[in-house]
Amino acid sequence: MSLDNKSTENNNIAIIKPKRKKAPIILLIILILLLLVATAIAAYGAYFKDKAAPGTILGSVKLAGMSDTELQKRAMDTFNNANLHFDLDGQSVTATPGALGLSLDSKQTSTNVLGFKSANDFCNKLKFYEPKEMKLIVNADYDQARAFFTEAYAGVLTTASEPSVNYNAEAESYSVTPGIAGNNISQETVDRICDEITQNINTEKAFKLTSSELAPLITDADAQATCDKANIILDSNYTFTLNDKVVANLSRDTKAGLMTFAQDLEQKQIIMSPVDENIQPLVSDNLAKMVSIQMLQKVVVIKNGAEFYVIKNGRDGQNLIDQENLIKAIHDAIVADTELTTALTVETVPRDVKQIVLGPDTHWVEVNLTEQKTYLYTGDTRVAEYLISSGKNETPTVTGGFLVERQYVKDTMKGSDPTAPDYYVTEDVPWCTYFYGGYAFHGAPWHNNFGHQMSHGCINMRVAEAEAVYHFAPVGTFVWVHN
Repeated sequence: MSLDNKSTENNNIAIIKPKRKKAPIILLIILILLLLVATAIAAYGAYFKDKAAPGTILGSVKLAGMSDTELQKRAMDTFNNANLHFDLDGQSVTATPGALGLSLDSKQTSTNVLGFKSANDFCNKLKFYEPKEMKLIVNADYDQARAFFTEAYAGVLTTASEPSVNYNAEAESYSVTPGIAGNNISQETVDRICDEITQNINTEKAFKLTSSELAPLITDADAQATCDKANIILDSNYTFTLNDKVVANLSRDTKAGLMTFAQDLEQKQIIMSPVDENIQPLVSDNLAKMVSIQMLQKVVVIKNGAEFYVIKNGRDGQNLIDQENLIKAIHDAIVADTELTTALTVETVPRDVKQIVLGPDTHWVEVNLTEQKTYLYTGDTRVAEYLISSGKNETPTVTGGFLVERQYVKDTMKGSDPTAPDYYVTEDVPWCTYFYGGYAFHGAPWHNNFGHQMSHGCINMRVAEAEAVYHFAPVGTFVWVHN
């Protein structure tokens, strides 16, 4: 081998070795670059994870880097400050979205800007060079929008008047008040404009409105059908019986008070329904009072373990029961526009018995009108007796068993009829013990004819003896007056 050939070999070897060293370096540089890019992307993603991405705008306002709270506030400010313009036959009106019945869902608006769930969404978020418009999520209340236009253009628009069913108390029947057509913006037009605004709140555009004659949603014929049904109820018998006897048959006026009418514009009809708030007192007050009997207490005097005298016999009471089912029966009859005949159900309330026991130490008083005497007893023992003057034949003393009701050291006594010839007014009558209404034991210092009938019905006594009765027979003491 020559020297030149050797040199050539050496040169070749020198050229090949550097190439083998550069390849790892290039790969390393690429890896570093990729790592830097990944780090940048991760940092970008971490920073903008809960913030609006670069390029996000709302109108001309840049939203990049805004948080959920900031985005919601920005959306709400934009929504509240927006002015919408409308034109009807050359008359312009400006309104905020809220006045029109629009409402902003600020949370969903922000969520739509911040949220990404797929790789494509994430990649799109990285495209900061592409503008992203934040769309306001707006909901519409179409009825409020129509009401707004009707009020805003009150001089131009008129609302259709729906027919109604009304009761004539004089004629005792229902009749229909016909509906009247109006000149208004159709609901379809209102819905279309609201839908357009919810897609894009355009404050530059003037929305054109047109009006037309609008007939009532409910026809007079439909209203008349409901009216006829109501009059059928008025013509029907609503009868309530007790023990096969008619207790009540509701009048037309009463039945009219049990019905109400509402315009159902969605169903385009007038709905008749029972008024349970009026049915309930009809049952619990009116019908209940018709059949109720107040229980009266029996008051009996017991002496030596046996019934001595019945002061008051009393009576059993009676109450209306099963009222809830009765209310339901009336309700259902109105709904079905049918007649109603139903038997009332009552329960008996047994009378209470009050016993006044004349024990060995109990004070009580006996008045014998035949003898013209009053006797005082303690138990079975007579402790005193007095001559009296009871009522004259024309003003007799009441007979029976009584309990002392009230007492006065002095009282003014008057006759019952101021126009009567024998009317009297006597002041300072001493030691009055009333046992039944105006009947009393009392002192009578104006005469001394005791043992004879002299009074207007009271028991006249000598003053000292009337005082003795006053102290002996307090309120509640049994008094027995007989011939």
